[in-house]
Amino acid sequence: MLNYVSGELYRVFHKKSLYIYYGILFVLFAAMLFLLSNYNTWSLKGLVDIAAVVVANMLIFFVGVQAFLSIYVDDLSGSTLSNIVSSGTSRFVLILSKLVISFIYTAVVMVACGLYFLLIGLIVNRGFSADFLETVKPLLNLGLLSYLYIVSFMSVSSIVVYAIQKAALATTTFIILASGLISSIFLMLASLSPILDFMQKHLLSTQIQTAFSQMMTQATWNWSALGWVGGYLVLSCAIALVIFQKKEISNT
Repeated sequence: MLNYVSGELYRVFHKKSLYIYYGILFVLFAAMLFLLSNYNTWSLKGLVDIAAVVVANMLIFFVGVQAFLSIYVDDLSGSTLSNIVSSGTSRFVLILSKLVISFIYTAVVMVACGLYFLLIGLIVNRGFSADFLETVKPLLNLGLLSYLYIVSFMSVSSIVVYAIQKAALATTTFIILASGLISSIFLMLASLSPILDFMQKHLLSTQIQTAFSQMMTQATWNWSALGWVGGYLVLSCAIALVIFQKKEISNT
């Protein structure tokens, strides 16, 4: 397992597309700040407000999609998935390893994004000040929530990866889940049935949004919501394993 995890981490972190992708995103974020604000009127609080919107909305999508493609969807090209299993890696180890890789890879990327935000904050603030860390602290909490959001939805979407083994469908599933579309649909239908209302309240996206809302308004953690996230991680891995054990691997 350790050999597979280390090999996969080496692969994903040595893809040129990774650095090109985030290089473009970082440049676009800096350009957006210049367009939204005049440098002479920039304030640290204003930057944090803008960054909070980015972290709570855009970052989840852009980081999540790239990570899901690199970690899971790449295996669906050619005979990659078949070769992994035929090399002696059990399906249980494969699914568990992918979860570990998701945690590590996404953590490294999120830390890099955080350091980039911090660097811009230092430039805007012209160095550290007494309230600097206190001002940016909410971003750290939102970043951690975004991290859990991304990893949990990758795990849920992996069910489609192993059940259908189609790159386009798996990627579409992740985008739909991470966008909150499913939660919005259930929210509109919740009044029609107590069952739909119950399901809407306990969807993963609903729990994550609840945690986001509480963090942004009260600056406190919603431990119940985080417990649901952990439950979804365990359940999604179990479902993916059961399905994958019974599924023939496609080489197309």
